[in-house]
Amino acid sequence: MRRSVFLVLCALAVALAVIAAALVVQRVNETRADLSGHAMLPDFAASMAKVERFTIVSADHRFTLQRGADDRWSIPEMSGYAVVRGKVIKLLHALSTVLAIEPKTQKPERHGFLGVEAIAPGTPGRRVTALAADQTVLADLIIGKPSDSLGARRIPRHFVRFPDDPQVWLGEADFDVSGDPVDWLVRDLFSVVPERIQSASVIRGAEEHNDLTRPAPDQPFTMNGLVDGKEIVRSETADSLIGALTGVTFDAVIPAADLAGTPPLYTLRFQTFDGLALDLQVYDHDKAPWVTIGAAADPALAAANAGEKPALAPGGKPLFQPLDAVKSDAAAIQDRVAGWAYRLDNKRMAALLPLRTELIAPDPGPKTPLPHGLTPEMMVPEGTIPDYLPRAEPTAPGR
Repeated sequence: MRRSVFLVLCALAVALAVIAAALVVQRVNETRADLSGHAMLPDFAASMAKVERFTIVSADHRFTLQRGADDRWSIPEMSGYAVVRGKVIKLLHALSTVLAIEPKTQKPERHGFLGVEAIAPGTPGRRVTALAADQTVLADLIIGKPSDSLGARRIPRHFVRFPDDPQVWLGEADFDVSGDPVDWLVRDLFSVVPERIQSASVIRGAEEHNDLTRPAPDQPFTMNGLVDGKEIVRSETADSLIGALTGVTFDAVIPAADLAGTPPLYTLRFQTFDGLALDLQVYDHDKAPWVTIGAAADPALAAANAGEKPALAPGGKPLFQPLDAVKSDAAAIQDRVAGWAYRLDNKRMAALLPLRTELIAPDPGPKTPLPHGLTPEMMVPEGTIPDYLPRAEPTAPGR
């Protein structure tokens, strides 16, 4: 009896040792996978040059990134508007280096928790497919939700899955794949600092023609039709108007041909001291304001202000540019915007389209100089006693 118990205990010990060894091996393998990983798309790096287009599908959009001449990229669904090339390069690099760090669920019913279910309305994932010119699929991946963890190289991690495979992986790659096509576009149109603006005209059909101008950057604007001595240009409105030309981007874009036959509601004209001329036409299209832009250099305007020497711009660069630089900037803007109409953000549009009543303020008249030694803070309404003067103690009743 004792011998049989001993044999049972020995067998049990051997079994436990085998299980323990298996667990150790499994843990070692898991640790190795977590530290090193393996490439999910091992052949993609060698075939990147063959990629002619990407299709990107999200819950709300399906669009294409198309390679063109000189390695320029565009979106055909947006009439071929230019894409930021750096974003495409980043996507190519992410696909060529994505590592499968750790296997996750294989259960389709749990894909939704990680954002890797089949793309449909309301899902957070994006499906990215890279195609060669002959329609060969070079990469196809569903990118789901980001993970809270970072790799040893501080590279972000996302849950990812091949569309025809239920296995979900924790993938390590710097994916920045927006499902909105506008986010891929070259959205920077132009930027002009307010100090450069010499004149601004806001023309509303045949009803209003407001021309603002100033002789120097540090002088206030004047405007046509002001009543002398009673009206001046409201400085905050003028500042908002010319400030709206700084860092101009757009929210949507369409071909300007879509506006053919529609007269503009507004015409906006801006001129800088150094000779840059900008023309903006504002149209009502589908119950929304759309803007076309034109840019040119005006040598006569630059020559007329050649004597102006304003303060330096931030960073120590000259505020006014040489005429050659102005011509180059104007040509670059014109090349970028020609043939297109843009939707700008509502706040910028409101600043660009002030009414005449919003541009005019009452003239406060000449300021009376204060007596020597006094400041405006020391002036008090007539009949009051300043805080800094002694006050008599109140007299009690009956005294």
